[in-house]
Amino acid sequence: MPRSTPHARRRAFTLIELLVVIAIIAILIGILLPSLGRARALGQQTICLANMKQIVTASIAYAQNYNDQIWTSGNWARERLAPGTYGPGLLYDFINLADEVTECPTNKRRGKNNDDSSSGMFGEHLDFDYCMVTYTAGARLSTNISAAYLPAKYPSTARALSFLYEPYLVRYRTLPLFMEESTYWYNDEISDGLWGNWDQVTTRHDDAGMMGSIDGSAELFRAPHGEREETRETLKDFEANDIYVSPRAIQGSWRRLYDGAGYDYGWVNNPK
Repeated sequence: MPRSTPHARRRAFTLIELLVVIAIIAILIGILLPSLGRARALGQQTICLANMKQIVTASIAYAQNYNDQIWTSGNWARERLAPGTYGPGLLYDFINLADEVTECPTNKRRGKNNDDSSSGMFGEHLDFDYCMVTYTAGARLSTNISAAYLPAKYPSTARALSFLYEPYLVRYRTLPLFMEESTYWYNDEISDGLWGNWDQVTTRHDDAGMMGSIDGSAELFRAPHGEREETRETLKDFEANDIYVSPRAIQGSWRRLYDGAGYDYGWVNNPK
């Protein structure tokens, strides 16, 4: 009978070889993870842009049914039912699952410092990540109003902008209606769905936030700001008080869009 041949013993990895393999895997993870993180952030940014597009489209749909004018700012997304109690606003008449559309997929309605405690209308910390620009209520779709912002380094507190500042205005393509508000300034403290006064635009999307305008467009708006979103820097940060509008864009006709004393519905169509 032929003698059986014993099985050859398999060679095991040495410690050095295992360490080399682990090092290679670690290097690959280090290369891939940032790319995956960027891809995830880009995906969230795309959804956020689509959310803003739906909101601004809904506001235009409302206007097409109501005298060509954008809805009122007080109940566009929520309506006061009783003191401290709110229900769905006008937005819900034009968008299915509006509670999802008003949530940025990056922030998920969290407050400043990522506070996710439940206190809002939807069981989240904030009611909305996107807010309506105060005093654009009643704007006509056919309006020829010009809009611009004055960089913070040129401080002006006047309701009527001095002609000396007009050369420094940065023009918008058209009138902004919605902004993705910073949780620090002041969406966490004043979660009313409005953007005005000292409110700022978030920097959560590659140092920028979303903006929706009366022409139906939605875009990433990289507003000027200081070093840290958490710190208010009055000579660097873009705020709602920096926006001016004009019916003719001629010298002496620019008026601040936000005014603490308030404007009538539709004032923005003929600012004086």
